[in-house]
Amino acid sequence: GTPTYRLHDLFHDLACNLLTAAPQPKRTGDLPGLGLNLADAHAAFLEKYRQKTQNNLWHTLPNDGYIHQHLVWHLEKAGRFEEIHSLLREESASGNNGWYEVREKLGQLGGYITDISRAWELAEANWDESTLPQVVSLQCRYALITASLNSLAANVPVELLIALVKNNLWTAEQGLAYALQNPDLSKKVEALAQLVQYLPPNLEKLALSEALCAARAIQSESDRALALSALANKLPPQLLPEALTAARAIQNGRYRADVLRALANKLPELLPEALTAAREIRSESDRALALRALANKLPLELLPEALTAVRAIQDEECRAVALITLADKLPQVLPEALTAARAIENKYSRASALSALADKLPQVLPEALTAARA
Repeated sequence: GTPTYRLHDLFHDLACNLLTAAPQPKRTGDLPGLGLNLADAHAAFLEKYRQKTQNNLWHTLPNDGYIHQHLVWHLEKAGRFEEIHSLLREESASGNNGWYEVREKLGQLGGYITDISRAWELAEANWDESTLPQVVSLQCRYALITASLNSLAANVPVELLIALVKNNLWTAEQGLAYALQNPDLSKKVEALAQLVQYLPPNLEKLALSEALCAARAIQSESDRALALSALANKLPPQLLPEALTAARAIQNGRYRADVLRALANKLPELLPEALTAAREIRSESDRALALRALANKLPLELLPEALTAVRAIQDEECRAVALITLADKLPQVLPEALTAARAIENKYSRASALSALADKLPQVLPEALTAARA
């Protein structure tokens, strides 16, 4: 990414003091200042930037990496509230909203929405009876803009967003801005999870942090589990504890087991907990699926516990299929798996189970064919 620098708050305080201090220090050792109040300092600062505009239109400012993200703040500090509203009404040469157009192009859609929110707050805070109609008009305008932006972000399919960034039709910043603005939390996580491979390191960290935050906010446990599982392999070490907390908060045993299993790729110490969660699943079919998914990840010392859990499954088909999966690591259970497969009453399911055993026991193929033909 672009090299950046951060200044300590003490430097900020010193700069403020130098701006407002008297040109002739009263005490020996004090530094001379400019004798300005802060509002005048912001105003002088803005005038320097105004000289860089075309026809005094703020949206025509060249990008220097700073001013577009802080212009509204400087205008507010200078007490130029009406100029903030004027800024948000500027039209570009194409007839579109100038400030939106430039900030969207810079990948600062979230910053534009922050500007709209702040202008809305200022309109509400600075009114009297004589300006009430104008204030209500501004409120309605800003509400419509916010709703339109949310709708716009939601209408860009994840696949299209990724393709635009991948093919350099959008910058990574633009893609990230749209993904972050999506009001559908599941789609937001999906977009961010796919987008990270095209982002520079600093934006990748932001995207994953926001994706995890969105995933945790999903109300549906099944959708939350899917989102957390999709993120598991992409999260940096510092975010894994937060993801683990989210996984443990899931009440449904199946969904909790799914997320724990996904996280175990980076945190193998979670495998015993994932196995326990799988064993506690009430539905036998879901329990069998969870145990099968875990089977190839489990270390040797946990396999006996998994086998005990599989043997406790009463449904013949579920037990047989789970035993077949375990046989990859425990060949000694093959005879038991074969017996369980042969006991399946449904002929199609029995043929399917026997076919799954064929790689290890090719002699069962004729039996599987007979079951399939019956």
